[in-house]
Amino acid sequence: DDPIEGEGPLAGLLAGLASTEAERCVVVGCDQPALAPALLRLLLDGLDGARSVAPLVEGRAQPLVSAVRREIRGELEAAFAGGERALRALTQIDGAALLDEATWRTADPDARSFVGVNTPEDLARAEAMLAAP
Repeated sequence: DDPIEGEGPLAGLLAGLASTEAERCVVVGCDQPALAPALLRLLLDGLDGARSVAPLVEGRAQPLVSAVRREIRGELEAAFAGGERALRALTQIDGAALLDEATWRTADPDARSFVGVNTPEDLARAEAMLAAP
């Protein structure tokens, strides 16, 4: 649970990092029905040389599908205390890495992991996508 409701996704990530002993964690949104386990593995493997890893999709970092080392918690807490509420903070720390599209597409060729469901229309599109071969 978020310690304070309505403080944004960074607060949720901080709560998650505070509640685990795991050294490596995946970060995902609650509205992504087609996350590819192979992509999550690729992101976790990227932590061998980085402190956080987020894929680049059409030139933009996508921290809602990423992996982090628990050790960055203090830096994220400092960003939060400074007013940051977005997950982009995890892509701005020292040691952050961005996974290029050619690499992550080996694990998720159709980019299904990045489909979010926020509206009834999104749900209909996601259901059609999941029903397709």
